[in-house]
Amino acid sequence: MIDILYVCEFGLGNFCICCWHENDYESAAMWKLYSDLENGIAIQSTFKNLKECFFEDEPDVVIGKVEYLNYNEDSIPWGNKLYIYKPFMYKRRSFEYENEIWAIVFVRNEEKRNNK
Repeated sequence: MIDILYVCEFGLGNFCICCWHENDYESAAMWKLYSDLENGIAIQSTFKNLKECFFEDEPDVVIGKVEYLNYNEDSIPWGNKLYIYKPFMYKRRSFEYENEIWAIVFVRNEEKRNNK
């Protein structure tokens, strides 16, 4: 497993996050916030299709639904094997309208140097 503190301390790579909006309808707020309204595109998919874009045994890719918390009352539950990715899978409850699925990819520096 990747140790996030080790990664940060020694600059071994980066985390790249691809965000997907999972509502049943388009959101004017999302278009306004995340595009310039004239040059944005929308790609429609499903959680299943997104997950199938990656190899099942790929150790450095995690796909999951973002959970929205009230940080004054809630805390991130840390107890599973995806510990390193936990901080990325939670956002403030005020962003709940985004209803996101994220694909998080850890890109090692040697992979970047080799253009993988």
